[in-house]
Amino acid sequence: MNKQQGEFVLTRLSQIAKTVGAPLGSETCKPNLFVVVTPNPELLLKQWWRREWDLFDGEAGLSVRRFIETPRPVRVWYSASTVGADGQFFVGLLDATSTRARPFGEYPFVRIPPDAATRLKLTATRNIFSVIVVVDSTKIGGINFGQLADYIGLVGLAHINFGEQPGDVPTILRLFESPEKSRPPEMTAWDRALLHALYSTSQTDEIQLSQMQTAALKNIAAKATN
Repeated sequence: MNKQQGEFVLTRLSQIAKTVGAPLGSETCKPNLFVVVTPNPELLLKQWWRREWDLFDGEAGLSVRRFIETPRPVRVWYSASTVGADGQFFVGLLDATSTRARPFGEYPFVRIPPDAATRLKLTATRNIFSVIVVVDSTKIGGINFGQLADYIGLVGLAHINFGEQPGDVPTILRLFESPEKSRPPEMTAWDRALLHALYSTSQTDEIQLSQMQTAALKNIAAKATN
């Protein structure tokens, strides 16, 4: 990827974030979404990891090896921490992807004010604080940079479980598994509705999932009638 192509992808990702309501930092902020295009992702990641030991949030287990050695055209690493209602960060086994263990007494705990105790709100949420997207340039075939940027936009702004199939909905997630003639040309209305619903609902609400479903369906229905 040359500089012009990189600027195109950056602009497209910024446009997607603005459209769906995802927060954008200033030009001087510390980046938390990294996109790398390389013909040898495994070698690059191993060298990067050797230079920056905390690249994968200090992880060193099977999950990291799977990420580095995956044959997928695009691999994504989500670094996350569990955040309590008091703003305290948790690490280790409280994260679903973690392989680190600590003695029980070393874990911090959530301090919940009496007036904040409710069954309607979660006392802790799992927050993604950085995402690494690595594209294998030898496996993207005839996919153009518009399609690639839209795919990165979806997997970079939402935590996607690549072990699950997307079902029958039209989505840019099918980009690498569909025949060339039937590949989605861009992020679909379903994809944009999902991201908009994700960023327009509260992560601490117990019913966020149902709120997202309602918001996404309304968004799709509104676009279908226009």
